[in-house]
Amino acid sequence: PRRARPRRMASWKRRRLEVNSGVRVKDALFNVESTPCIWLDALRELDDVMARLALLPSVAVDVEGQNLGHNGRATTIQIGTLQECYIIDLVALGMPPSLREFLEGSSPLKVCHGFSGDQINLIEQYNVDFSGAALFDTQVAVTAVPDFNGKPNLVDILRHFAEGVVPEAVLEEMQRMKKQLQFVDFFKRPLPVHVARYSCLDVIYLGAAAEAMQGQLDASGAQRVREESRYCGHWAKGSCYRPPNERVRQEKRKKGLVWSEEARDFVAKAKA
Repeated sequence: PRRARPRRMASWKRRRLEVNSGVRVKDALFNVESTPCIWLDALRELDDVMARLALLPSVAVDVEGQNLGHNGRATTIQIGTLQECYIIDLVALGMPPSLREFLEGSSPLKVCHGFSGDQINLIEQYNVDFSGAALFDTQVAVTAVPDFNGKPNLVDILRHFAEGVVPEAVLEEMQRMKKQLQFVDFFKRPLPVHVARYSCLDVIYLGAAAEAMQGQLDASGAQRVREESRYCGHWAKGSCYRPPNERVRQEKRKKGLVWSEEARDFVAKAKA
């Protein structure tokens, strides 16, 4: 009898074994200098990109949305390097397995900046567990680097640690846009190009800054930064969960709220 052809795995993980050239993605919305920025709202394209980026040693990550942090709403995740940047539409895609594994994984290293609120949002909204994730938060790292005297904001960090990589005109653009787009609606579709560009600027050059920072840290210092880059607190999951301390509990009690371990949230006393 004729032997049946073995079925090809449909899992996105299978594509890690495939040749990574020729990944089919949409045309870039725009370029930042020579870096193409691509909008992703289709699952197959996302899976292909995640499989390819998962093979890199490090990738920069950022989240945009409304009131990011506890009870906020994330709308996009930007993932990028100097070679490419992707804006992932969480409104359309949610949290597919490929993206979840990428965020939760011990590789690649996810370079980020001020990522605690973003983590809280992704934990609450999509049940992402960062307890095993490899993160390098430049806002944390800058406190461990001895020769930095600027402010711990992204523009100052890029200007100091990615000098010669980020054009001065781009830094000035970032400074302006952060002031102009504080109250932008990230739920709007299609997302205006200038807003998408703002989102990409936060990740494209971040890896270069992180690489320079890591060069100034010894092994123990780099490890401490990675550990402190993971949010640990009462909104976290897994081994990063910490119950609220007494000071926080007292503040909430003044508002008639008590901590519920079952709900993992503060609830009205009558419901506790």
